[in-house]
Amino acid sequence: MNNILEILKYTIPAIIVFLTAYFIILNFLKNETKKQISNNLNEQKKNLLSIKQENQKIITPIRLQAYERIILLLERISPNNIILRVYKPNMTVFEFQRELINTIHQEFNHNLSQQLYISIQGWELVNKAKEELISLINNSAEKAGKEKNGAELSRMILQGYFKNNPTSINIAVNFLKKEIQQLF
Repeated sequence: MNNILEILKYTIPAIIVFLTAYFIILNFLKNETKKQISNNLNEQKKNLLSIKQENQKIITPIRLQAYERIILLLERISPNNIILRVYKPNMTVFEFQRELINTIHQEFNHNLSQQLYISIQGWELVNKAKEELISLINNSAEKAGKEKNGAELSRMILQGYFKNNPTSINIAVNFLKKEIQQLF
């Protein structure tokens, strides 16, 4: 029995020291792991911020160009510009109508990818302006009659277009200008 007590005298303090050291080391390792995780997260945040800043340097000029192209599209399809470009003497209303609508669709399709760089609301206004112009052309052609001279159609389109103030094209252009100003 004395031997067992003698063994316990040495064993119990050794076990207590061992457990104390074990928990101290375990706590230290947990704290170090937390610090490493925190440092890794901070490093990841810094990397993401750096990547975003680099992307902004690349994307900003592309977005500016997209706004320029969309505003140019709207200016090119405005009746006072498109009529002068498309009209040829002796065109019938039907020919002129078809040519105007084809030109609008070509201009629009050529700039379709620019919608990636402008807001959804901005793109909806651009699309609405295009659709309203096509509707104006079709309605004016219907009123003019298909066999009349194209000059009659151009007069009716311009009258109908300038009757609306502000026009859907002007609304879209002004919206896009305000939107781009907010970026800077």
